[in-house]
Amino acid sequence: MARNYLENYLNFSSKILPFQNTNVYILVGIVKCILAYKGDLMQQSREKEANLIEFKENVDAWIKQINNDFSRFKHMPHTMNESLDNIQHNYELIRDLRQEMDDLKEEVRLLRSVNLALLRKTK
Repeated sequence: MARNYLENYLNFSSKILPFQNTNVYILVGIVKCILAYKGDLMQQSREKEANLIEFKENVDAWIKQINNDFSRFKHMPHTMNESLDNIQHNYELIRDLRQEMDDLKEEVRLLRSVNLALLRKTK
């Protein structure tokens, strides 16, 4: 890349000032090319640094978003545990009600039997 700067400068300036001292002229050209090349390198460096800063900001934003999303899930286990406890409690209530229904059915059968026995005695 620096060589391109030097070749372009020498080609251009040789057409403009062909009668000057060639050694001094070439050295000045080389210095100008080096400075131009350095300027381009510094510009590229600034652009890369700007891109790197933008990338870091994007990564920071992504991390904040991910942390925010995970913080919402921290409450999920508590809610899920509470729901599981409620479901388990509901099943226990259902079992208890079934047992009560079975007990009531047995009592109704017993009462029917007693009622039938009383009716048979009275006849």
